[in-house]
Amino acid sequence: MIAGLLIIFYGSFAGNVFQPLIHAIRNAHWSKAIVRPSVLWGLVGSIFLAFRTMLWFRYRPFPPASHSDAPFLTAIIPAYNEGEMVKKAIYSVLAADYPHDRLEVYAIDDGSTDDTWRYIQAAAVRYPHLVKPFRFTKNRGKRAALEEGFRRARGKIVLTVDSDSMIEHNTLLAMAGRFRGTHG
Repeated sequence: MIAGLLIIFYGSFAGNVFQPLIHAIRNAHWSKAIVRPSVLWGLVGSIFLAFRTMLWFRYRPFPPASHSDAPFLTAIIPAYNEGEMVKKAIYSVLAADYPHDRLEVYAIDDGSTDDTWRYIQAAAVRYPHLVKPFRFTKNRGKRAALEEGFRRARGKIVLTVDSDSMIEHNTLLAMAGRFRGTHG
């Protein structure tokens, strides 16, 4: 807001609204340094940095959800030619500290030409109540795979995990903290 006011004030130098004030400022010794664009950019940047720093000091994260108040969560894992890495991504979600009665995982093979589908099927066989496999016959892109997962998701929270990533043990409860108490 302050930066916007400074820009408006700076832009008004061309207008007649502040003409007497502008004339006094332009004739002042110190004004020639302030009116330079580099000085104005530095001033606006400093104000922005101070504002961000103030917000950073005031930030307080939400406490994590507990097992009793964690909402239903859907994790979508789109994969294309990831091989064994998709297995690690799926099992990192399943190993996370989250109530399994409020968790579902959609592992979507986006038409892979390697053994990705075999790893997804193996996880679905091992955890049939948690892992829901889906396969495209040909590659349609990550956006299409995510769309399919979002269409099928039943969770109050929908999380996407890249097939080459793994989450930490406490990630799901920490993320669900903001949404606690919204069972469904």
